[in-house]
Amino acid sequence: MRYTSLIATKRTELKSIAQTDPQLYKEFIGELAKMDSTYKKLNKDLVTSPNQEAVLRAMIRNLQMQTEVLNQQLTVIEQFTEFKDQQNNEIKTI
Repeated sequence: MRYTSLIATKRTELKSIAQTDPQLYKEFIGELAKMDSTYKKLNKDLVTSPNQEAVLRAMIRNLQMQTEVLNQQLTVIEQFTEFKDQQNNEIKTI
């Protein structure tokens, strides 16, 4: 549950770029959709798997990776925003 709520929060933060850079947002969401699809498949497999513990570990690892990817994506957005702000400030001083 901890990871799912963290992922939901970070996805909400990620939506902030949808207005300013929809193409980048689309790329970021595409990567997350692939991981989410894998998670859903693992969740289905959990019911029929003879080794449920291994499937649960894979599900947890998937959620951890989603969190890491979201963190990286948000860092990229932050750096990009800072760079744009810096450029705007330099233009204003000229």
